[in-house]
Amino acid sequence: MALRALDLSGNQRISDIGVRHLAVLTSLTRLVLSGCIEISDVGVQHLTAWTCLTRLVFFGCDKITAPGASCIEKFRRLS
Repeated sequence: MALRALDLSGNQRISDIGVRHLAVLTSLTRLVLSGCIEISDVGVQHLTAWTCLTRLVFFGCDKITAPGASCIEKFRRLS
């Protein structure tokens, strides 16, 4: 069975490098990164290959700016 949901909210040690390692979890439909203050635009770019993602929450990730947010447009299933 593949992992479908992952909540890492509040984990201040997760960085762009950590997100790169998450990219193999392509069956995720829900990812919560709220409060993961070390994630930036680079980290979001690592996730763009995910096709199943329907929910992505990154409230409080202040290093994610407009360029990173524009990558999110590639997630066609987000609600």
